[in-house]
Amino acid sequence: MSVQDETRGIFVRLPSSPESAADVGQFCEVIGYTDAGDFAPIVVAKEVIASGKGQMPSPAHPTWKELINGSMDVQWVELQGLVTAVRSNHLSLLLPEGEIQIEAEFYSEAQLKAFEKAVVRVRGVLFAVWNTNRAVQVGHLLLRNLVVDVDVVAPRDPFDVALKSWSELYQFDPRASPFQRVKIRGTVIYADSKHIFVMDEMRGIQVSTVEPVDVKFGEEIEVIGYPDISGPAPLLREAMLRPTGRTNDPAPLILDGSKLTQDKVDSMLVRISATLMGIHSEPDSRVLEMNADGHLFLARMPETAEPVSLRTGSRLALTGVYVGKTMTWSEGGKPGGFELLLSSPSQLTVLSRPSWWTPRRLLIMVGLLFVILVLAAVWISQLHRLVEQRTQLLQKETREREVAERERTLETERSRIARDLHDDLGSSLTEISVLAVKGQRLRTLDEFTTLFRAIAAKARGLVTALDIIVWAVDPKDNSLESVADYLSDFASEYLSHSGVACRFDIPVELPSVVLDGRLRHGLLLAVKETLNNVERHAQATEMEFRMAVAEDQLEIVISDNGKGFDTKTKHRGNGLKNLPLRLAKLGGRYHIKSSEGNGTMVTIGLRLSPQTETMPASDHA
Repeated sequence: MSVQDETRGIFVRLPSSPESAADVGQFCEVIGYTDAGDFAPIVVAKEVIASGKGQMPSPAHPTWKELINGSMDVQWVELQGLVTAVRSNHLSLLLPEGEIQIEAEFYSEAQLKAFEKAVVRVRGVLFAVWNTNRAVQVGHLLLRNLVVDVDVVAPRDPFDVALKSWSELYQFDPRASPFQRVKIRGTVIYADSKHIFVMDEMRGIQVSTVEPVDVKFGEEIEVIGYPDISGPAPLLREAMLRPTGRTNDPAPLILDGSKLTQDKVDSMLVRISATLMGIHSEPDSRVLEMNADGHLFLARMPETAEPVSLRTGSRLALTGVYVGKTMTWSEGGKPGGFELLLSSPSQLTVLSRPSWWTPRRLLIMVGLLFVILVLAAVWISQLHRLVEQRTQLLQKETREREVAERERTLETERSRIARDLHDDLGSSLTEISVLAVKGQRLRTLDEFTTLFRAIAAKARGLVTALDIIVWAVDPKDNSLESVADYLSDFASEYLSHSGVACRFDIPVELPSVVLDGRLRHGLLLAVKETLNNVERHAQATEMEFRMAVAEDQLEIVISDNGKGFDTKTKHRGNGLKNLPLRLAKLGGRYHIKSSEGNGTMVTIGLRLSPQTETMPASDHA
């Protein structure tokens, strides 16, 4: 419910118990707490105590700004206006400042139709209409507990009112009100779907009709409507008209430069001589940009089937309705420019054309442009043909290179796999065969036990080598994260029986980089050779395996706390010599830092860039 004291009203959210409600017009006491509400502050009631019949407050008469900004939400108000239309339970109410839409709660369309075209006084509790963003919908109101009083009933004969002239609209009238209808008689000097201008014996009047009407320039008409004299010229709102005949075309008022900004000529038929500065099109009209003695203005002319040929710089005589753009009162109320509305192209006369653009020069220019256009078309055609031929040749060469590169990469990968199978699996299988032949000559159980252990060790080595070969070509393991997991697991398993404690420092998240089988195999061999040296030569008790990615560089650091060695001393083994060369071919590096008694740190670096991704892993399969 809504309650109002001597200051203003507020919305109250009632408790669920029905006995706590009050009737309209009762004086009551509300006990509860305030709340922000959905739009304006409210009171959430815990108890409502009714104490008899009260007196309705004096209604507020909100200003136009208060109606559209939502500040009068939940206030008892009164509005007076003209009901221009009824739709469902909505009234279109014309106020002196403008038109608003009022939703009448609990009213039907049939009930509201009785007030159409009448001047009414409505009272009720005003609720601002707002959207989901709590923004006021300007021009829409909801009135609850609505009461409608008719001040002036709808006329039976709309034209049964006194006839007035332009000057009489500005004279004192004790019965004048914003909703007093008047009738004028005059000649149509302009008419389109948005504007109608009528000129009586003295001055011009603008007309805003209820519905679009079809009148022509020069027709005599009678117009009834509600006058608004706040502008530079009178305006009849919600007007109705009827033709009364036709006269000769009205004579325009000729204006020179000194009279162009006078508000006394607003809405009158005038004739102006000016220079055409430009021309453009807008919906349903052509707009001429004109200059008359330093005064810039626009002349609007309807689009026709026979457009007028005009050139910039032409001197034109224009006959049309003068429509001023007056500033607001806060800006001084002075004219701020004007437009000219032409009814037809016949109201435009070309006085002179610019001298430079003669037909002969125009013909020469068109001929030159035509020759240039032909030459350009021939050149573009030839260039287009050459571009197509070159494009086809480049596409063919690119496809051939891609096929050759793919075949070369596949052949290299097959050779590597075959070499690994021959070196690792072939030698191990040969050793197992030799051990099996040797077992035929054994006699004791201890000798068989030793032989079977050797064969089992060789078999496990075969499984490990085969697992490495399969991992290097498996497309599911081509990501950097998979490489990190595999290398850390390999290092942990490799040193699991050596007595060397392993520590790993690997990032939780690694970039999405694809490494082909060649790169993964090279990294694994480098890590394997390094772990082999730690196990066999370092005499270490701890080993740290650290991986890091900085920008486009992958870095693997393997360090131990072993005895170390002098890096300047030459060694017999080929591992330390071959690894830097092998990684250099892959675009990487292999660096050893060690000294006697201080352990060894090996750094394996590899550049991560699009160039390292020679082909998708699925092609290797």
